[in-house]
Amino acid sequence: DQETDCIDCQLGTFSLMVGSSSLAGCSNCPVGYYIHVTGSDQHEDCIACPLGKYSTVDGSETSSDCTDCIPGRYIDVVGSDSPTDCILCPIGQYLDSPGNDNIDDCIECIAGKYIDVTGSDEAPDCIACPVGKYVNTAGSDALADCIDCPVGTYSAVAGIAEMSDCISCDAGKYIDVEGSDEHTDCIDCAAGKYVDVAGSDDAADCVDCAVGKFVAQAGSDGASDCIDCAAGTYVDTTGSSSASDCIACPAGKYIDVTGSDELSDCIACALGKYSTVEGSETESDCIQCPAGKYIDVVGSDSPNTCIDCPIGQYLDSAGNDDVQDCIPCIAGTYIDVEGSSALADCIDCVVGKYLDSTGNGHAGNCIECSAGKDIEGTGSTSAADCSDGGAGK
Repeated sequence: DQETDCIDCQLGTFSLMVGSSSLAGCSNCPVGYYIHVTGSDQHEDCIACPLGKYSTVDGSETSSDCTDCIPGRYIDVVGSDSPTDCILCPIGQYLDSPGNDNIDDCIECIAGKYIDVTGSDEAPDCIACPVGKYVNTAGSDALADCIDCPVGTYSAVAGIAEMSDCISCDAGKYIDVEGSDEHTDCIDCAAGKYVDVAGSDDAADCVDCAVGKFVAQAGSDGASDCIDCAAGTYVDTTGSSSASDCIACPAGKYIDVTGSDELSDCIACALGKYSTVEGSETESDCIQCPAGKYIDVVGSDSPNTCIDCPIGQYLDSAGNDDVQDCIPCIAGTYIDVEGSSALADCIDCVVGKYLDSTGNGHAGNCIECSAGKDIEGTGSTSAADCSDGGAGK
């Protein structure tokens, strides 16, 4: 039988001719195609390599001759005949398996990362945004897509995906630039200031300590860190940074409470008293004028402000505040010096003289008995004390 003597074209080939006399009449399937049966008689019997694959030789006999596109690439048409037909995944994406057939097979880098080259073939090719930055969308394709952490925040780890991953500076600190990458970028509020909220972004957010207070350390995080000026001192400006900014009350005044904020808080030493030192913190620092003296104004700052009782008077107690506190010498006596402090300072009129009024300041105020009369004792207080006879008679 002549028909049964005909020999099939081999796998991978076909023949369009009738009466071929040799295998040379069989044509190879072109590259990118294969035939996995014998005896094929038309070009259309050649099967295109499927999506995601290619073949670089003609006459392929089986689908296994079709080669997968490598990871990072895909082919979205059939019958590809070269590895260059495999299309690179775009920047911002990768593909970690072979034989893919659609751009949708490319996987976007997750938020927080980017790829700036094509054809990436594994997730580790995605580059983490550097510290101090974030990106909140998938598929980022450039470092420029990474966004600086805003002022007032920082990030010390790479690859963060949300602005909320940026960490606020602690209370007491601020950052006034974007993209900060470590906690130490947060700047302490200066001494004399504080900020009691996190995430401050400007030095102006730091609040001055109130009048009457100071804080010497930087980075304070609450008004409670501000320290009252000590008793005896005040400060009338905000933002004081040292105890030395607290001003001592002047001599003659005191403050017995802390945290005073103006000079008028200093309390004048009372009438009859003085103080010679600055910064007095209690009324007991005010010193009484000694006996024989008085002060009739408040706030005196020197013992020299204590006024002597005038001649003819004395004062036997301390801390007096008016000339009327001075006590006149009794009749029959006088004092001819100021500042006397006891009744005993009053001097008796001498024998033969008397003095019938009080508060006299000179020996000449003593009155001689009239002619023919005399007084034997001293300190007489009346003309009636003069008697006939005796000395001078």
